[in-house]
Amino acid sequence: MKKALCIILALSVFQAMPQRAGAVGWQEEGTRYEMSDGSYAKGLVTIDGIKYLFDNEGVLTGAYTGWTKNNTTGARNYYRDGKRQAGWRIIGGKRYYFYYEGSAAVGDVQIEDKIYSFDEKGVFTGVTAEPIVYAKNISGSFYADELPEYISVPYFYNTNDTRYFQVHNAVHDGDIEKYANGKWELVEPNPDPPNSGICLEGYGYIISDSDDPAGEEAEDCLKIQTERYTGKLTAGKYRAALTVSYYPDGQSGDDESYEGTIYSYFTIE
Repeated sequence: MKKALCIILALSVFQAMPQRAGAVGWQEEGTRYEMSDGSYAKGLVTIDGIKYLFDNEGVLTGAYTGWTKNNTTGARNYYRDGKRQAGWRIIGGKRYYFYYEGSAAVGDVQIEDKIYSFDEKGVFTGVTAEPIVYAKNISGSFYADELPEYISVPYFYNTNDTRYFQVHNAVHDGDIEKYANGKWELVEPNPDPPNSGICLEGYGYIISDSDDPAGEEAEDCLKIQTERYTGKLTAGKYRAALTVSYYPDGQSGDDESYEGTIYSYFTIE
């Protein structure tokens, strides 16, 4: 009888204790966030694309503003009100550039029409240089339900530069990328129509010290045939690539040549 009474009392005490709902999501009027394992979020946690800071007790302190560092890659990012920053930003009186896909730029980085120098912490040093060739981002947006026959990607080059370079039709094999799942992913072209899907206006290469009526700067463009990507150019952020081979001594085929890739970004709504 005593044993039965003890079991009944124990069950009564258990039933009287407040029980957790067990549902993943915000709890206690949005002051805590329950994880899938039943624990409360602590430290920095990203929820629905916003980074939040929780104290050691699991209580929300607010949307995070500050730096983060990936211990594996060393990449540094800055968040303001929980949102990762991209593009040019001034933080603490210093100027930084953050890639759209994440991380602060370091070293010498070409951003459209200039090469910028950043120190090991991503601070812009104030030093710039002129590139031989650069691509511009396409302003405005295209619309997925009424794409033009071609998307023209403009690139520019300095006709007074005596170095030789060659622009490759980098998207010949489908090097158009879409930003998805936190990274740039290749958009595979359809097998039909059978043409390459791109063309370069003018020649496939440029000798930059040749006479040109445009003066110090000339323009060419890469044209992306949208029919090749029917059904695949949906709403989102894209970039097209141009691979440039540089020949410092002014001759094609120079053993000391090197390659670089320049990007033109565009948006489809």
